[in-house]
Amino acid sequence: MIIKSNLLSMIAISAVISFASCTNNDDDVSYTIPDTYEFSDSDGNSTVSFSGQTQRKDMLGEITTYMKTGNSGMTVDAQQLQNMYANSGYTWLQNGSDPADLGGDLNASTKQLQNKTGNGRPDEADIQNYFLSLMDGLSAASNGTDGEILSGYLQSASTGKEWVQLIEKGLMGACFYHNISTYYLGDSKMNVDNTTPVDPEAGKYYTEMEHHWDEAYGYFTDQIDYDPNASTKRFWGKYAGGSREELLGTATALSEAFRTGRAAISADDMDTRDQQISIVREQMELAVGGTAIYYLNKAFNDLSSGAEAGTKNHHLAEAEAFIYGLMFGGEASFSKAEVEEMMSDMSDYNSLTGADIHAIRDQIATGLNISDSHRDNL
Repeated sequence: MIIKSNLLSMIAISAVISFASCTNNDDDVSYTIPDTYEFSDSDGNSTVSFSGQTQRKDMLGEITTYMKTGNSGMTVDAQQLQNMYANSGYTWLQNGSDPADLGGDLNASTKQLQNKTGNGRPDEADIQNYFLSLMDGLSAASNGTDGEILSGYLQSASTGKEWVQLIEKGLMGACFYHNISTYYLGDSKMNVDNTTPVDPEAGKYYTEMEHHWDEAYGYFTDQIDYDPNASTKRFWGKYAGGSREELLGTATALSEAFRTGRAAISADDMDTRDQQISIVREQMELAVGGTAIYYLNKAFNDLSSGAEAGTKNHHLAEAEAFIYGLMFGGEASFSKAEVEEMMSDMSDYNSLTGADIHAIRDQIATGLNISDSHRDNL
């Protein structure tokens, strides 16, 4: 594994400042870092767009709502789940999380979650098949095959695993985190045109590079005015907060890095853009691994206090899903093999001891250079 130094020291901005830097052409440039994720061209037209990312988050929200019906004894249909995943043959109910939502009408959307899961990786098909198999497992369990409802959660009677958490939080890693850290901030999406607006007549006032950065941001949060303490945050906008924000500073660092990098792109300051890419990658990985540690701590406490097995298993499933996400970082500290080994160590929740849970937790903390004190209190 690779242990990276903390890049927080590279962030030296306040809410709104004048940023002086040196571009790749060695020309001095000065520009403003806004305190909200709002950018416009010289005519005042907004150049920010990430509606497709909001649509996919709305889709995962509705998928999760449907999966959780199994917790009440309802039958979950695997084909419907897979249709939702591929946005094919399914009529969305929520039709966007709000009438004024940035994502708009889901039933008019051509977006889907499946083709953005592990997209561009050599093992892309295997990753997507993993989620399809989990959907099959959830459906079978809801029909009585190896399924039981414990503490209000439909879980595997043989291993204690909980499909809803493995799918929802797993897609946060394989789809949302992967696209933030690896796909949209990778060379193929960053080494593109940054001079010509894509299509002003169609309202696309952004350059190709600006848009790709926005798409990465859109997988992090819907909020232009991001507040890590807001009650409306969801997915990574939510999980970068909490104890991860309090102890590791992840939510604040990510918000600042996204705004700084976007301003740098608009000012054609590629050196600063690249610095912010590394910061986003490090802080997202801390959010992923820190959240896995958070749930492992909860599971350890459940086991120590004699809490119901269903509650402990629920927390272990959340932990495993976030551990799975660790293989999707653009500058990952863990190899795929190391991640799969940790997941293998969690193959049977019902037999895990407190020492087993701590061993996995400590491996993550060491790999991410998280102190013992923070590890214990996440």
